[in-house]
Amino acid sequence: MKQIIIVIGIILLVANLLFGLILPSYEVFNLFVSSLVIVATTALLFCLNVVTLKDGFKISLHVLFSILGAIEFVLSLFSSKTFENNWFLLVIVLSLAVQSIILLITNKVSTKIK
Repeated sequence: MKQIIIVIGIILLVANLLFGLILPSYEVFNLFVSSLVIVATTALLFCLNVVTLKDGFKISLHVLFSILGAIEFVLSLFSSKTFENNWFLLVIVLSLAVQSIILLITNKVSTKIK
């Protein structure tokens, strides 16, 4: 499963980079942010398979992180081209932070459940 996640992440990253080269309306800033979203989501999904979690947590977090990653990707496409006052970028960073915290908490809880 770990290899599948990495391969899918690489395919999505390459496709995103190709879209950036092909589409002139795809700004470099948005390409950079969307690529980071793909890498971060892939890393979170990979971490789900590395840490020890109960199956219920693993399945539900895979679905949750994938959906949130897709939402973050769409937000990165519509974000403004600057770091200043970029609410979309703020939501993306906050979402990634919350996902990381959820992963840490579920790892701790899952190890205590027998």
